[in-house]
Amino acid sequence: MLNSILLWGLVIFGLVSLGLWYLSHYLIFEKAGQEGWKCLIPIYSTRVRDRIIGRSVVWLWLEILCPPLIIPFYILSCFELARSFGFGLVFGFGLLVTPWFHLSYLAFSEVPYQGPYGEGPLLRKGENPFELPDGFAHRLR
Repeated sequence: MLNSILLWGLVIFGLVSLGLWYLSHYLIFEKAGQEGWKCLIPIYSTRVRDRIIGRSVVWLWLEILCPPLIIPFYILSCFELARSFGFGLVFGFGLLVTPWFHLSYLAFSEVPYQGPYGEGPLLRKGENPFELPDGFAHRLR
């Protein structure tokens, strides 16, 4: 009885996670000016993602002809997708480690798509990314 409940709980969790994954991709494709349904077709969605992040079709053919390259290419695509939305290495690492959270953030937030190569981190000109906001240290005391 307990095994059956755990199994159904796992199945429901998996289906909800899969639905969130596809919904996030759908909305990201829409933000990038592509049609959202393209995320549902397996190899074509990879081609569209490559187009969003500024890759040529050669990358897709390399993935198809040499499957061991899929993992390093996916790692690179996480960082390139982050850059396409104006984020840096830390967000790209987040896309790699916790994609369900970071893809959802890209999909449901107001972060604009900046093009295949992006503009880099969301900083104003001359702003230091490691500087704490004014008064932050005072609030810690």
